[in-house]
Amino acid sequence: MMYRINHAVIKVYDMNRGYNRKLVTGIFYASLKAVDPYDSVKHYADEIHSAYVNGVFNRLFVAGFGKAACPMARALEDTLGDLITTGIVITKYGHSESQKSKVSGRGVWQYAPTNSNIKTFEAGHPVPDENGVTATDEIIKLLRSADENTLVVCLISGGGSALLVSPCEGIALKEKQEITQMLLKAGADINDLNCVRKHISKVKGGRLAETAYPAKIISLILSDVIGDRLDVIASGPTSPDTTTYADALKVLEKYGLIDQAPKIVIEVLRKGTKGLIPETPKEGDKIFNNVENIIVGSNKIALDAVKQKAEELSFHAEIISAKLTGEAKSVGKWLAQKAIDIHKRRGERPLAPT
Repeated sequence: MMYRINHAVIKVYDMNRGYNRKLVTGIFYASLKAVDPYDSVKHYADEIHSAYVNGVFNRLFVAGFGKAACPMARALEDTLGDLITTGIVITKYGHSESQKSKVSGRGVWQYAPTNSNIKTFEAGHPVPDENGVTATDEIIKLLRSADENTLVVCLISGGGSALLVSPCEGIALKEKQEITQMLLKAGADINDLNCVRKHISKVKGGRLAETAYPAKIISLILSDVIGDRLDVIASGPTSPDTTTYADALKVLEKYGLIDQAPKIVIEVLRKGTKGLIPETPKEGDKIFNNVENIIVGSNKIALDAVKQKAEELSFHAEIISAKLTGEAKSVGKWLAQKAIDIHKRRGERPLAPT
């Protein structure tokens, strides 16, 4: 799996270009290993095991969604297999690791590896589809059966917002697809896109945690969001929401979509601003008392690994930014100039590592 890194500059100087390439490649792969989905979850297996055996739990449910859901789930199966009661994960088409079989009469591709208690579904991304709705319904049913004696492990990764899809009352999947496509075409960033998604969903913006209450939830999260905001990653299904219905309307106004958006979407958001529909759960709500959200992989973790590996090879390395975004061509020029400026400031000559 390729993990997006935004951005680090490692200065490697040597007259032998092939040697440089080998060193830089090694440094780069150190960053990928640091955020490998399988390893990142496996690292926390002992913590989950301790939480289970030291608590009052008699069931362990797994609910995963995102492009890395399968390797994350496999890490749990390999380390905690006998403890897992059952589970469901949703991933993007082509990202499953097991043999497929069509669920009779439903037209849904479901994947279930041999001897596994975790079912895997493939669905649409970045625009949600019917398979995502069906699979999410299965997760909702599972978590509604959870109680205070149930430990739920949520595996959350990039793409989770599209794959975990359950439109709120009155909104059809088609309308959810339309507003998603409109925002994407308008150039909405992930914060704005997910603000709207959270307020037309039954599971986003903390509502998945609400569904599972009073179960204990441990969410292991691979962040694909700059700044690692828990309420933005996969639209924060197990995190308190910091946005409101009014904020969602402002997003649509910002991109000039109020008159173009499906009427029912605008109607739902306006009802929400008037208090006719409950807000998404906020900080301090009791449903989050038993929720633990853990970032197991992120841009910052990857960059720290890059820096450490470079320094082990005796290079001077600096993380210029862990929060840089923009057009790749423009950002590349900015980074190159920044590296030159740092080099000049340090008064260094190009040197190979000692």
